[in-house]
Amino acid sequence: MQNFIFCLQIKKYINKQIQLILSQMSNQVKIFKQLQIFTKSNFTNHFHLELILRDSKIDEYKAINLGEALGKCVNLITLTLDLSYNKIRDVGIAGIVKDIKNCSNLTTLNIYLRDTNIMKEGAALLGIGLGSCKTLISLTLNLKRNNICNEGAQNLINGLSNCQNLKSLTLILMENNISGSEEFNIGQGLRKLKKLLDLTLLLKSNKIGNKGSTDLAEELANFQHLQHLNLQLQENNINNQGLSRLGFALKLCQDLKTLNLDLSNNDNIDESGSIDLVYGIRNCSNIQYLALILSKNKIGAVEKKLLNKKFDKMTRLVKKELKL
Repeated sequence: MQNFIFCLQIKKYINKQIQLILSQMSNQVKIFKQLQIFTKSNFTNHFHLELILRDSKIDEYKAINLGEALGKCVNLITLTLDLSYNKIRDVGIAGIVKDIKNCSNLTTLNIYLRDTNIMKEGAALLGIGLGSCKTLISLTLNLKRNNICNEGAQNLINGLSNCQNLKSLTLILMENNISGSEEFNIGQGLRKLKKLLDLTLLLKSNKIGNKGSTDLAEELANFQHLQHLNLQLQENNINNQGLSRLGFALKLCQDLKTLNLDLSNNDNIDESGSIDLVYGIRNCSNIQYLALILSKNKIGAVEKKLLNKKFDKMTRLVKKELKL
């Protein structure tokens, strides 16, 4: 009887140690900086994975091999994938995301694809692939300085709209030849993401213009539970009408706590649009952290002082940064 009890105690101890080891494994971040080493690793042991492969001479064929390997990492919870400065092109990006749906526990995904020769077809395929990741809560996607254009951007966002559990989204589309037109409405694609609390859109150096900013503003009004908003719209040919619409939309976002808004280098903005924008921001009753950049526009010195005074009356602000 004593031997039986002793065996039970040993078994209980061993099971406890196994659980402890598994717990430690699941919390450990595995970092790889060489594709070849990663493809020879034990895929099922990866729970938190970082692949830092920027500027590693990865072409579309190696990218396909990478995608096949990622599809076997079925226990992944978080993944950071940096492929910037590789020529993976549209075929490569299709291969990378083709089997990512197999990672059914994935909640956090960060993909960096800056300067990777991706066009509109690749962006559309990227949206379809990522849209199959139904468990995603946080997504960061950097496509800076590619050439996805309007059609690619719209199809990408339409795909992402299927990730309806997203609470945090960072989308970096700077320098992608995107313009304001009937075929591109960034807000319309995002409206399905009802759980979003944190939204970052970096659209610097495109040509979304008045129509693009107006379309975005109209959809922002639907995100009434948004808490953190970062909009980078520098160098986009936005005028006073676009600024006024943004102001109107922001005053409806009553849960906003943090606002970072950069509209510098839009030559057609003057004090009339700025006043409407400031009015909207002042009506965000819960805002605590504000960064507003309107430099290199047509706002006069006197008007800048008046705008500053309006923000001085926002006593609830914990921190503010103004560049008018």
